[in-house]
Amino acid sequence: FVQNREYFMFTSLFVWRGSVWRAVLLELLVWLLIYAALSLTYRFALDSDQRRNFEEVSLFVTYYLLNIVSLPLGLVLGFYVTTVFTRWWDMWKTVPWPDKVALLINSCVRDRSGDHLMRAELYRYTMLRYLNLTFALAAWGASSKMKGIYPTLNGMVKDGLMTKEELGLIKRFKEQELHHQSWWWIPLVWCCNLIQEARENGYIQSERMMVIVYQEIMQYRQSCATLLDYDLVKFPVIYSQVVTFAVWSYFLMASLGFAQYLQPEDVDSIGTILVYEGNEIDLYFPYFSVCAFIVIVGWMKTAQKMLNPYGDGEDDVRFDLHWVLHRNVEVGTAMVVHSHVINPTLEMTNPLTGSLARTNTVKLKQHATQLANEKLKRRQRSHDSTYQTELGDFIFAGSATP
Repeated sequence: FVQNREYFMFTSLFVWRGSVWRAVLLELLVWLLIYAALSLTYRFALDSDQRRNFEEVSLFVTYYLLNIVSLPLGLVLGFYVTTVFTRWWDMWKTVPWPDKVALLINSCVRDRSGDHLMRAELYRYTMLRYLNLTFALAAWGASSKMKGIYPTLNGMVKDGLMTKEELGLIKRFKEQELHHQSWWWIPLVWCCNLIQEARENGYIQSERMMVIVYQEIMQYRQSCATLLDYDLVKFPVIYSQVVTFAVWSYFLMASLGFAQYLQPEDVDSIGTILVYEGNEIDLYFPYFSVCAFIVIVGWMKTAQKMLNPYGDGEDDVRFDLHWVLHRNVEVGTAMVVHSHVINPTLEMTNPLTGSLARTNTVKLKQHATQLANEKLKRRQRSHDSTYQTELGDFIFAGSATP
């Protein structure tokens, strides 16, 4: 497994879609053009005095970048990426899943008499549909991809997420009461009313069951609200601007500083041409600077792509909320509707066979031997105590005989 994972990490360098090469290609080409313009100007367009001035500026910029700027840039960029990644992962953990509610509904909403099985099934299915509709409306408000799939709410009617009557009720309630457009929670009201109705009609056996289902629905509602909160409260633009300015300023100065090859015309007392430290070899292409550019700018671009995972895009940092909706509908329906006909028969099995037996044979034999020894010791102690009791009774009876 470790070898396969290491092989995958190597082959992932040659992936184009969603890769760092695709993310930084345009910026890298622009930076290389700037570097090439400065390098060609230094090599062919400047006279001796101008070359010397260029070299002094380049050496000063190199010293400034390597000794003053590098550490603060790493701290700022590292903290930025950490903050963005934490927010990105929290946004994924916020995505609501109706599995717990569906399992509770499947267990609590039942027709105990057997006379209204279809009615109980309709209760369960409609409750789940309202949960999925709530998520669909919340995702529709937060995700540009969902809005592209459903330009209007009529698309949800066509997909069976809600009926035309329910769409009319939502529109009417939205126009009359909710001018701020926060209406995604309306199906949850219908779901709670349906749970109360099921309780009154005897499909939920106890108040405790009903309260447990209500509590899970409230947690589901909180997840949908938090999903919308992340879309409402954007990541501060000024933070991204500071990081972008810092990174680009660093590499624009690097194109004049350590990325350049300097070849002075000065000679020492014996006629040897002086060479600046780090400029012993003319590579003609800034290989090491390009590697640093890909790492640092790629790091920044990764964080910037993670700022809006609910948006539309081909990168693997995006959250496909439409796939989540499809999965929730499919799995939830299987839980509340089809799970009643797939109950297996009861059968005794021995799981300590096969691979489990091979891996634990020694431990199991030791444990069995230990249990047998303890059982034998208990029997011996019980036998000894019984013999002593009988002997004492016999002696007592003999001493009491006249």
